[in-house]
Amino acid sequence: MATNFNKTELNTIYSTIRQILYFVAIFAFVLLVNVMAKHYKTATFEEHGIIENMQISFLLSAGIVFFVNTFHDKQMRAISYILASLCFFATCRELDSFFDKLIPVISWKFGFFFPLFAGIYAFLTFNNTLKSALQFLASPSFLMMCCAAIIILPIAQCIGHRPLIIATIGNIDILPLIKQLFEECCELIGYFVFLLSSIEYNINFHKK
Repeated sequence: MATNFNKTELNTIYSTIRQILYFVAIFAFVLLVNVMAKHYKTATFEEHGIIENMQISFLLSAGIVFFVNTFHDKQMRAISYILASLCFFATCRELDSFFDKLIPVISWKFGFFFPLFAGIYAFLTFNNTLKSALQFLASPSFLMMCCAAIIILPIAQCIGHRPLIIATIGNIDILPLIKQLFEECCELIGYFVFLLSSIEYNINFHKK
């Protein structure tokens, strides 16, 4: 017997399908990281190595997706600017050693310009920003960003914290490598989830 779904029900079905696809993509990506580790060995997580380059690529890609949405949806423009600026700021922070050499005094800190610009724009359009923020907080993309933030901050930074590792396995010679392995892997997966959330965001708020 055929079932007729209304628009809300169809949106829920499509959203669920996308979440399943995101899960499959994340699972496949973790397997890809294992393949890369077997190929690059200890160089996998080195500075300017394959993992760091992928992290930067994910952040830049997410920032571009958010920025593109500023042209598609004027109502969500302030939120899109804020999210894009955070991605570009995080990219500058990841490239700290590069900018230390390129701009010795200012270094990566020029990246504060991006959230500053987004903050000024949000302040100048405060009423519209408040309404769009409430829409964003109720969207699936926001929940995905929360998941990404949990992976990047409490999991990667706190569980990969040096004292915790020492307390667990002792002070051994390969401790820095273990710490780097855990932190960089979690950050990479977190950035990948954030990239997927930017795609979901564009789907949620792209004007038809």
